[in-house]
Amino acid sequence: DVSDCLKAFDTVTSSRQYNENFVFGFSHGGWLTAHLTAARPDGFKAACLGNPVINLVTCYPLRMGSGIIWCVPIII
Repeated sequence: DVSDCLKAFDTVTSSRQYNENFVFGFSHGGWLTAHLTAARPDGFKAACLGNPVINLVTCYPLRMGSGIIWCVPIII
């Protein structure tokens, strides 16, 4: 996934100069966004990561009623 997105980004930006690239994604797309911005830190002016699963070690389940709805970070 990441390599495909990077190839697409490189193809598009090689044919024309873009100064204000923005990348965003939610869930798995948030994970991709994290990897894309790490791989091309100067390539994006802004990024939005929605509910990315990027560090499960520092997350714990947030319970609401009887179900787990998501993880919230633990500050260590």
